[in-house]
Amino acid sequence: MRCNILKLAILLGALFQVLGVESGETYGVDFGVVVNKANPVEDLSLKEVEKIFKAEKLFWDHGKKIVLLLPEAGSPEKKVLLGLVYKVSDEELKQFWLTKIFRNEIPLAPKVLSSNTAVIKFVEKVEGAIGLVRLNGPIENDVKIIRINGKLPGEPGYEVRLE
Repeated sequence: MRCNILKLAILLGALFQVLGVESGETYGVDFGVVVNKANPVEDLSLKEVEKIFKAEKLFWDHGKKIVLLLPEAGSPEKKVLLGLVYKVSDEELKQFWLTKIFRNEIPLAPKVLSSNTAVIKFVEKVEGAIGLVRLNGPIENDVKIIRINGKLPGEPGYEVRLE
């Protein structure tokens, strides 16, 4: 029995490699845009999310500076942002940030964090922070998931997904 399970696992791994599915992919899973609980923002349009993640909007409506957090290259979170917000490759995104810095539109590139836990901990401590996290279950920290176009993750029509 154990031998059959091992064979099945090896076959599935080989199949995923042939199909180009990387380990750690989470297709069909929702991702949440998180902010500090003290941030009064409850809902953003997808267009507003794009403006924030492209550093076209630098301050929240209540006056706090937006602190943008980006996921590391190759992560499912980064793939969601590249497809949904930036619509470019990771290399083109690097050039995008260098251009913004060179034109003095922003002083520094956004902070890149390597895990959901790191994003949540940072957002928990910094009122103006915003980031994207993969939702594997409830988030029980001092962060909140904001609605996008009036929808929360898991609701029909929620758009922040890796398909």
